Amino acid sequence: MNSDNPAPDGGRPRSLLRRVGIVAIPVGIVAGVVALVAALLDSEGYLPGGAMVRSWEAPRDLNAADHGNGGWLVGDTVIRTRFDAVTGFGAADGKQRWEYVVPGRAEICAVSTTAADGVGLIAYGEDGDLEKGGGCVTAAAIDLRTGDELWHTPVAADADVLQEQPDLVAVGGGLAVLRDGDPHWTYPDDVYNDPGERLAGDEALRAVDARTGAARWKAAVPEGCVPYRASASDTQVLAVLACDRTDLELAAFGPADGALRWRVPLDARRSVAVDAEVSVLSADPPVVQVAERTDRGVHAFLSFTAEGAPRGRIEFDGAYGEISADASRAKVAVSDGRLFAVAAYPYKSFTYDQLVAFDLKSGDEVWRAKPGKRDFSGLYVGDGRVTAVSDPNEKGTSDDDLHVFDARTGDEKDDRSFREDVDDDSNELADVYMYRGLLILARWGDAVHPLTAYREW
Repeated sequence: MNSDNPAPDGGRPRSLLRRVGIVAIPVGIVAGVVALVAALLDSEGYLPGGAMVRSWEAPRDLNAADHGNGGWLVGDTVIRTRFDAVTGFGAADGKQRWEYVVPGRAEICAVSTTAADGVGLIAYGEDGDLEKGGGCVTAAAIDLRTGDELWHTPVAADADVLQEQPDLVAVGGGLAVLRDGDPHWTYPDDVYNDPGERLAGDEALRAVDARTGAARWKAAVPEGCVPYRASASDTQVLAVLACDRTDLELAAFGPADGALRWRVPLDARRSVAVDAEVSVLSADPPVVQVAERTDRGVHAFLSFTAEGAPRGRIEFDGAYGEISADASRAKVAVSDGRLFAVAAYPYKSFTYDQLVAFDLKSGDEVWRAKPGKRDFSGLYVGDGRVTAVSDPNEKGTSDDDLHVFDARTGDEKDDRSFREDVDDDSNELADVYMYRGLLILARWGDAVHPLTAYREW
């Protein structure tokens, strides 16, 4: 072949390309392959601008327990609690700054859900006979800047077996609020000793100075009621009360003197049984999560005004799916007059999660985000955004995604992929924090990395 017979594209004759083993590939196919590879790399977190990569990771925990788990982000320190210790890590670099170890063979059985004024509260004790000092019998305040114990004080235990004790201690408004217990409270009067030997309700909810431990007041708990859960804010102290051994009520006390401000039924529509599972999600505004043991009982988030008037009611089950009654605080958040929750939505033979925002005043659904068939592992609400970690159902567990939504409208603002798996069945997220652009994921359980920080890439 000579130059008088050029290839159609003006290059080398096609017969020569074939002789050297080179085959021309249509431009469209090349572009398609490049796009496919780019999409695969992006979904696996290997393309800049759409990825989350690990910044630091705390050493793996071993021999965990179900009780004593909690944590806070205070300033530039992220704190992890487990059954035997409280440990502070630098939020920017993950380096351990301090560790507080509970004395002897004691174990942590309660942790305040929030920290305030640089103070976090724990309670601890040992299994054993109540008469010999067993149970969750000591409350302590930890300076979260240094890890030093500020003070500790005895509390009355309501059981001799160590277990998770929600809302036993709370901190807010410069106060540490402590709830004493009594094993006789849950039984009729004629089962145990004379009623005079029992702890009175107005002796069982008290406040001390958060930093010094100095006694401040004992709450004026109404006659016939005993405290069941406690929470605190700058404006008031909340308590769920078990009254007349039959119903649960909600009460507020003044932070200055412990005087009763108001007392209302926990549910204005129907009384709530004393054996219901209850937790206080927020003291200001008051929001309580209630799950009764019977199918026909109350299963809802109940919201109140600052004066105790009932507001919105958000059922666990609705058109949005089902919000788990035992959802960790990683999957439910209260912020700016709204409740944000992960709801499992039924689809054919399986379920996938949706992120739902509710108005606390009315209980109405405001928006719902459903970015594909995914399971949400945890969420963080702050700075007008909702950041949610998810695992696509139709993919493997290595393809975790990060979705960012506008907290007001639910519009999706960002979508990123993790380069590594951040959650699996034995490594469930327990909390989500944000620090200067770092996403910090907390995990509870046995043989897990308790904290891992990720950055955008």
